[in-house]
Amino acid sequence: MSRSARPERAVAPELHELAHPLRSRLTLVELVVVIAILGGLTTVVGVNLGAGDAHRLELVEQQIRLAAKRARDLAAMTHAPHGVLFDVARDRLGIVDQHGALVTDPTSAGAWVVDTREGRFGSVDITAADFGSARKAAIFDAQGVPLAGGSVSLRSGDTLRVLELDPATGLFSTP
Repeated sequence: MSRSARPERAVAPELHELAHPLRSRLTLVELVVVIAILGGLTTVVGVNLGAGDAHRLELVEQQIRLAAKRARDLAAMTHAPHGVLFDVARDRLGIVDQHGALVTDPTSAGAWVVDTREGRFGSVDITAADFGSARKAAIFDAQGVPLAGGSVSLRSGDTLRVLELDPATGLFSTP
């Protein structure tokens, strides 16, 4: 035998196994481990998606609280009623003056409107708003006091959140 034939015979079975990886089969234990890992990943992804809904609702809740504070402050500064109008059909909210006209946002120089279906809010629906006789608007009188209490309901995915306006403080809170 020549020296060159000997390494070919020793290497040939290894090359044969590499060329045909389908011949190697998973054992039952390996299959169970793979399924367990995939199940764990699915659980983590599912939990994170739910957390995303809660986070989006928190962002919109902050915007509602900010809008209410701005409307209260404007009412007290201008001695004229202002409010937060909730457009349930279009999932938007905006600050309005005593005539119902949208107030200008000093930072953007545009109308003070929040669209809860776009941008960082993702897909938050305003499902209901009820503020007594003012119906879909939380109105603050010329001293910045709410005319009535009320509530607004938000939904993101399967997560629902209700915010209530306290008629004594003019602050929104979750029940």
